[in-house]
Amino acid sequence: YVDGLKRMLARYYDALALLNTAEMQLLDDHIKDLQRVLRAGYKRLNWNSLGIPDFIGRCSHAIGKFESLVNQIQKNADDINARLTMIETADMFKTPPPLAGGLPRDAKDYFEYIEIHRAKTVETLSQKYRAIGPLL
Repeated sequence: YVDGLKRMLARYYDALALLNTAEMQLLDDHIKDLQRVLRAGYKRLNWNSLGIPDFIGRCSHAIGKFESLVNQIQKNADDINARLTMIETADMFKTPPPLAGGLPRDAKDYFEYIEIHRAKTVETLSQKYRAIGPLL
């Protein structure tokens, strides 16, 4: 039983160690639920209890669900950060390529190209931004 309890507690502490401050606040209710499951082990069980394997199983299951939730939240956070970085680093004023023969474009063509590129970029970035909402 001792090894099973040690492994289960190590998983619990490892899962909590993965969290940053914001994730701790976000998952506060889930952490409390997980602690309620663990609380049975230090209130009702002793070394003579027959329910220790059941307790380890319940705790392992609850920790597994918590780890899954943490992984999902961290994956969403990484995805949001990637989208925000893409928005932050977007090139809104891309210089048009020169005309054949290396001749520069006239002002009208130059600014039309920049405006078309900017409009496409803004639309793409708007879609990326709107896609962040469901991840929250």
